[in-house]
Amino acid sequence: MALHMVTSTTHMVKAYMGLKEIPEEVFWTDCLERVYLQGNKIEEITHGISPNCPKLTRLLLNNNVMLGNIHTSFFRNLKVLKNLDLSNTRIAELPESVCHLDKLEVLLLRRCRALKLIPHVGKLGHLRKLDLQGCSSLDEVPEGMEMLVNLRYLDLDGTKIETLTQGVLGNLVNLQYLMIKKVRAGEVAKLKKLEALDCSVPDVETFNACMRFLEQNSSQQYKLVMDAPYHCESQTYRRIFINSCDHIIASIDGTSSDHCALIPESVQSLGVSRCHKLKSVMGWEWMITRFSKLEEIIVYNCDELEEIISGSLPSGATCFLTYLEVNGCNNMKRLLTQDISLHLLFLLEISIEDCKGIEVIIGTANMTHSFPKLIHLGPWNLPELKSICDGTMGCNSLRWISIYNCPKLRRIPLQLSLLDNGLLLLPPLFGRFG
Repeated sequence: MALHMVTSTTHMVKAYMGLKEIPEEVFWTDCLERVYLQGNKIEEITHGISPNCPKLTRLLLNNNVMLGNIHTSFFRNLKVLKNLDLSNTRIAELPESVCHLDKLEVLLLRRCRALKLIPHVGKLGHLRKLDLQGCSSLDEVPEGMEMLVNLRYLDLDGTKIETLTQGVLGNLVNLQYLMIKKVRAGEVAKLKKLEALDCSVPDVETFNACMRFLEQNSSQQYKLVMDAPYHCESQTYRRIFINSCDHIIASIDGTSSDHCALIPESVQSLGVSRCHKLKSVMGWEWMITRFSKLEEIIVYNCDELEEIISGSLPSGATCFLTYLEVNGCNNMKRLLTQDISLHLLFLLEISIEDCKGIEVIIGTANMTHSFPKLIHLGPWNLPELKSICDGTMGCNSLRWISIYNCPKLRRIPLQLSLLDNGLLLLPPLFGRFG
């Protein structure tokens, strides 16, 4: 709305107006500084349209979802263009003239799912941000990437690009944000200015090296996955997922033994998978003293796992865990042990699936005042489950229970609140049973 109110000759504002063609060249005056054409129905920019706008610094063509072809002549005279957004268009090839815009600082190509070719980018020496997220057809790193020494932001998530060519990442010394499928050993340590990292690593040694680096840099955002494809809807800023590791320890100081992953104390979401020697994910002492910021624990297919959190509870301790998910851990008999609920005051969701040995989810004698914020409880495919808990579970905050394929379940001992008329107050979305 604010843009449409601009009457200055320095702006062309024709966003979300249903345009089917690019505005005629008469509208592209030499006074223009910013052009907003996003959200239209433009399908093609043909040969013969070559605006001469010596002051134009920003051009937004994003969300023209039918735009499949831009003739290279279109960008030829936009010499000082700094910000170009072609996100969510159907272009299959980036016009070569774009790669000659030597003043360009921001190039956004997010969700250009048909994009397969980006020409040599070596002349884009001022480029600071390159966003290719969701370019699902792109399988080759653009040539000349090693020359983008001013690049601060690089997002390759959702492309077919596995990793950068050997030696390229080491040249991008000003990177602050990096999202890529894989990095090699030693590559991250060269990025001294890195503040946010989202990638996977091949082994525990590379994982530990990255963890030490991120902790030393006080990085505020990371998602690091070891030896596994992993997609997580978590909204936390600091996530790690560990696959096929014998042990995890809570120190980033000193050296670690083989197959021992180092966990940074700043982590908010911790996932482990196929760590078959783990008896528990962590002890209560770690949970309280070292991992006070931990909000989520996710566990998949750990054959020997007996409990999530082990050890005795420190007096007066409170844990800030909000989400607990366990899947395919067949050695567990119960998910949570006696009195643990008194210390999980912020837990919002419990999801447990495909655990053949689980007989009770919450094993305790009295759960009357348990889990004051629990919203969702979801037991699925638990063939030995007999009861949700041993005692009675208070559930004033509970909004959704989803139970599927638990043939031996006979008790759901929930303590529900009473209305003034004496009737039970049922949660508004109570129940999915199968």
